[in-house]
Formats: sequence, structure tokens, C-alpha cells
Amino acid sequence: MKMKVIYRVPLMLVMVAMVALLTSVPVSATEMDNRIESSAKQSYVFKTYLKDDDIKIQSKDGAVTLTGIVLEESRKGLARETVAGLPGVKSVDNRLEVKGAPPTPNSDAWVGEKVKATLLFHRNVNGSATRVQVNNGIVTLNGEASSKAQKQLTTEYARDVDGVKTVKNEMTVLTAAAMKPGQTTMGEKMNDVSESMDDASITGQVKMSLLFHRSTSAHNTKVETKEGVVTLYGKAENAAEKVLVSKLVNDVNGVKRVNNRMTIAGKMNSPEFARTSAVEHAEDQINQLQGTLKITGAQKELWNNLTQVMRENAKDMDVLTRERAEKTETMDSVERMKFHSQVTKAHLDQMEKLIPPFEAFYASMSDEQKNITDSIFRTGRYGKSGRK
Repeated sequence: MKMKVIYRVPLMLVMVAMVALLTSVPVSATEMDNRIESSAKQSYVFKTYLKDDDIKIQSKDGAVTLTGIVLEESRKGLARETVAGLPGVKSVDNRLEVKGAPPTPNSDAWVGEKVKATLLFHRNVNGSATRVQVNNGIVTLNGEASSKAQKQLTTEYARDVDGVKTVKNEMTVLTAAAMKPGQTTMGEKMNDVSESMDDASITGQVKMSLLFHRSTSAHNTKVETKEGVVTLYGKAENAAEKVLVSKLVNDVNGVKRVNNRMTIAGKMNSPEFARTSAVEHAEDQINQLQGTLKITGAQKELWNNLTQVMRENAKDMDVLTRERAEKTETMDSVERMKFHSQVTKAHLDQMEKLIPPFEAFYASMSDEQKNITDSIFRTGRYGKSGRK
């Protein structure tokens, strides 16, 4: 009798363990799939850009299938890239269909759709209030811009979209008197939204933005986002392209800071260019300052004036660096001294050029921003407490 009891107890334990194992795995997987589906629906992208589309999301063990109807071709890609960035997603089967016949590639409708989407993804232009018309590849922009800098940036972004031949910007620049009391700029509104925007939505916008811009569409760039900080991987043809990618991504809605780890192929990887170029260094400084100082919409035009001079100075310095690299093997001692003198004069001239826009921007700062800036200049470190 005792023997029967001895065998029966282990048998019961085994049966209980098997039941627990069989029931616990599907529950865990189901919870993950439910979380993926819920996170997608609650994401910024799905609640704003895709709110008028009929999209069904089904996840099974992390393999997501998208079905339904979207109004534009670009929204298919945006939905896919956003869902792909969610935690737990292993793959995305995009079965979304476009309502009606999609526009023919390189047609005016196709170009217009891309321009509109590109402007929506960038916070320092007002894509929702910008009207876009395309005729034989010529883009005409109408609407209102909060400043000359915003109007110029809108032109720059539209011109860089694949298929655009030229841009006619007929937007009206609002004066301070024309602004309604309490009215905020698009950049200020998006800065408020950025604080709480989910990482998957940021990743989706970044990927689509890089795809639509002509200058970056050929890059196979890997994008990772954590708490608004975007890290980029891939290859750029030269330092200028790497800087351009950072500049475009830094202006995407929700992005707090850009960590560009792209490598540079070809000539720029040769020993004479092994160190970081002046262009890359300037872009890193701009990104660090922008993230640390939390620049307001009212300061945006002064900030743009300052960063434009910083970028121009960096480009000029890289020209001198390339010249030295090309002639370094043939220079004698006197030529080297003269060249170093030329570089020193260039540094002084660039500093004189930089002081006026920096002084104007510094005057617009709050006491906290001034303390942070003074600390950066004193220590060379970023952050309120002088940390890197």
C-alpha cells in the first residue's frame, strides 16, 4: 500500500507540472502579443498620422500582420516601420492596401505625397499648415511660416525630396504683430509633444524621413531609439553626408539627441582623415548644445543663425585640412610654417565671424541657460553639473 502511495504522489506532481507548463507559455505569449497590439494603437504615429486609416494589427508570438486600407502609399511604410520598432516585434507582414489607385512613381501626385509627408515629420517646419502643389516636378509651397528661417528650411526640405526639380516658396512670414496672443510656433508645440513621444513613433518617422530625402534615401541606415535618443548605424560616403543625416534626424519630431555612429567609406577613411573632421565635430557640438540647453521656439531663429556660421566655419576648416593632407608629402619646412600660419589666421577670422550670432543668442538665454553655457565653456563638458 505504501508503494502505491509513493508512486502516485510523483505522478500527480508530474501531471501538475505538465499542466502548468502547457498553460503558462501561451498566456505569456498572449500577453506579449496583446501588449504589442495595444502599444501600436496607442503610439503617436497611429493616433495622429494614421488616425483616419483603417488598420488592423494582429500579433502572434511577435510576428505582426498589418491588414486594412490606408489613404496614401507613404502611410504603409510609416505603419510598418513604427510597428517594427516596438519591443517584442520579430517581424512585420505588411498587407496594407492603398485606397484607390496609388500614384505612378515620379508623377506629380507621387512627388506631392512625399513632400507633404516629409514636412510633417520635421518639427521646425509647419507641415500641417503648408499647402503643396506640384506641376511637372516644380513644387509650389503656400501657407504661413513663423519666421524667415522656417520658410527657408521648408524650401530646403522640399527641394531634397526625390523627384522635385525646383521649389517656389510663396509662404507668408508672420510678423510678431500678426501672431495671436499666446500663439505658439510649431517647433514649440512639437517640443512639448517630444517629451512624451514613444520611441517606436520616433524610429518610424526617422526611417521614413531618411527614405524620402534624396540626399539620404540610398543609405541603409539602422535606427535605434531609447528615451528619445536616436542612435544611427550604417555607412556614409563622406563626412558631409554623415553630418547631413544627423541634421535631418535631429529635426524629426520627438528626437531629443542624435548619436551618429555611421562609418565613412572611401577616401575619408584614409589615415590622413582618421581623426574626426571639423564638420563632424561641429555637428556633435550643435547636437550636444541643443539637447542640453533646451532651446525655446522664441530662440530658434537666433540659434539657427549661430549654427549656420558654425557649419560654414567647419566646412572651410575641412577644406584646409584636405589641402594639407594632399600636400603633406611634398611640403618643405618653410611651406609647413606658412600653412600653419594660414590655419591660425583662418581660426581667428572664424572666431570673429562667430562672435556676433553667439552674442545675440547668449543675450536671449535664461539665467539657467547662461549658467549651463558658461560651465560648458569653462570645463568643456555638457550638462548642468559639468558631466559629459
